[in-house]
Amino acid sequence: MIVIGAVADSTWMTKHSGDILKSMKLTYNRPIILDEVMGTECFKDNAQLEAVLTCAYHQLHSKDGQFIVFITIYKPISELRPRVRFELIDNQHTYQIRNVIRESLGKEAPLNWKKYVTYLNPRKTKTKFNADTAIFLPLSFIGPEYYYKGKYNNLESLWLQKKGRGWVNFYCFYTDEAKKKLPKYRKAVEGIFRYEN
Repeated sequence: MIVIGAVADSTWMTKHSGDILKSMKLTYNRPIILDEVMGTECFKDNAQLEAVLTCAYHQLHSKDGQFIVFITIYKPISELRPRVRFELIDNQHTYQIRNVIRESLGKEAPLNWKKYVTYLNPRKTKTKFNADTAIFLPLSFIGPEYYYKGKYNNLESLWLQKKGRGWVNFYCFYTDEAKKKLPKYRKAVEGIFRYEN
């Protein structure tokens, strides 16, 4: 299923979220190996994840129950605050990344935040996502007590951004068992969104 600006099952993604996708000209393609799961997760019983994600609305779960991705969509801040300088609009994703790094690695870590991230090759980023920036960020849990649902002990994120069009990010939780299929899961996640011209 490929849908621009909305999804066929409106119970999974709200009309509001669909309208944001449409305004960002993002195409959504649900991966075959992941199921859309309804519900909001606010991580109230997990201080680290609550600080990093706050609440997540769009969930995709693998059929084997070993991999979960939460998707967050951010339209350009200029649509909320029109007087924001343009260079700040296109850097808003990096401010969020710094915050995530601080909550996961400590208050000094954001000072050298680029050492924790990997920028994908610009040509691959353009070809695969039609984005200007794609950033991969592996994250660590503070301790085993913060593993998601006590089971998902691995966490990584992918951030996509296109100038003037906002950004989207994926938080991927997975078990050690899922590591055997991790390239397959990553490929599925990478195919979820693409910016249209």
